[in-house]
Amino acid sequence: MADMCYLNICNTGESHMPNRHLVSAAEFIRNIGRWQTEALRHPVYITHHGRERLVLGSPDQVRAIDEAGGSADAPDKLSELQTQHCALLESMEEGFLALDAQGRIEAGNEIAAAFLGKPRDALKGLTVLEAFPRMLALLLSDRVQRVFRTRKTETFHATGAPDGSPSVSVCVAPAGDGAIVVFSNTTEYEALKRRHEDADALSAALGSHQRAASVKLDARGRLDTVDETFCAWSGFAPAEVLGYRLVDLVPNNDRRTVTHALERVMRESVSEQTDITILGKKGEEAHYDLALAPILSDFVARGAVCVLVQH
Repeated sequence: MADMCYLNICNTGESHMPNRHLVSAAEFIRNIGRWQTEALRHPVYITHHGRERLVLGSPDQVRAIDEAGGSADAPDKLSELQTQHCALLESMEEGFLALDAQGRIEAGNEIAAAFLGKPRDALKGLTVLEAFPRMLALLLSDRVQRVFRTRKTETFHATGAPDGSPSVSVCVAPAGDGAIVVFSNTTEYEALKRRHEDADALSAALGSHQRAASVKLDARGRLDTVDETFCAWSGFAPAEVLGYRLVDLVPNNDRRTVTHALERVMRESVSEQTDITILGKKGEEAHYDLALAPILSDFVARGAVCVLVQH
């Protein structure tokens, strides 16, 4: 990144930079390679909460400003800009690495160091093949070489591998004679995505089962959602029961048992199973096996899922 400078917006006159291209700090971080390339052609104004904060420009643009306005305080400005640059890199949620023309690591932020399990000083001089887990290193090395050849930004996603490599989203972009690598660990996101897909499949399978129904309750034991099977059994339309407590659909002599089971699920975050009788819309009674499981958010039950199976 030797051919790029960050200018303090407060000390840069607009008259020297007539072409104003605004970009938010978040967008700049996501597409840092693109905006560095743009800044070689014209200044890029980086905003923070809608206010211009920094300007990214080429050395020629900086020299033109210095020649026009003087640079007696240039060392102080440079020190301030370097501080702001470091703050920007350290506030990123993504890992950042700067590579030299030989593809060796020149610098990186703390997120990258933590991901790679090495102190930042130990990363300097390593290639991506030496720094990253093997499977990810092979993919990343290929993309880095492609960026060196084409001088175009490359993005890709690598899923976790049997060697323990995490899932990672990566952007490699040209920067001066070298390149930059911006990446984020998406392992947790991928795991949550798979769990969501599994839950959708389980819900679909349960919905196709003619002798089983599912109901979701909120933290107070009120019906939040009911499926088509439950409505067909009970005769109620969803709008007629949503918002009512589950125990409101239970005969008086069974309410204590159901209430006790619900309290255990909500307070102790455990699963429960019991028999239950549901009163239909016309007053008829139907008997079911009831299984309850808490919906946990930060280890606290915010509701429960009920599965009912007809006797």
